[in-house]
Amino acid sequence: MAQQDLRIQKTKRSLLAAFFKLAETQDFDQITIDQLCQTALIRRNTFYRHFEDKYSFVDYVIEKSLNDIYSKHIQDYPDLSTEDYYYQVVHESLAFIDNHKRFISTMFNSRFNDLLSSQVSNRIMVVVDREVEKYKALGRHFPKNTRFTTRFFTGGILSILYQWIMSDFAMSVDELSREITQLILAFWRALSVEV
Repeated sequence: MAQQDLRIQKTKRSLLAAFFKLAETQDFDQITIDQLCQTALIRRNTFYRHFEDKYSFVDYVIEKSLNDIYSKHIQDYPDLSTEDYYYQVVHESLAFIDNHKRFISTMFNSRFNDLLSSQVSNRIMVVVDREVEKYKALGRHFPKNTRFTTRFFTGGILSILYQWIMSDFAMSVDELSREITQLILAFWRALSVEV
């Protein structure tokens, strides 16, 4: 059983690597399953054993990428100061986007914009909800409906990301990471007051 799990992991890793390699030179709509399989050195039927079509595959790509970034934040940064933690989380996320510019730009300018935005939004909301609970445990007071707070904050972050992508990444990852980190810190300071 473990051997099968390893094969599945290897197949998915190969497909992911192949996809990002192809996405460097082609828009998503131009990438075919045949190209993906040839680049990943797997057979077509193997692809279909794991994914219904290339759209379910791209859903996996987005979810896997977000999970990888999110799990890294939890594992690698638990002992940092608040400001350093936010900076590392933001920087890691922006570096991923910057490293996959063509893919991300294509996704934001395609019918997958809603899917990508929804998954990124949901991931940000999980992090923000966790932060709200952390601050509540420290005796901080928040507006009664924290879901509104979470959505407000998430919408702001998504808007900044969208503008950065649409500006063809005019600002450096470091510069934008510092700006977003300062906005996050200001947001928490303004919102979470002592009870």
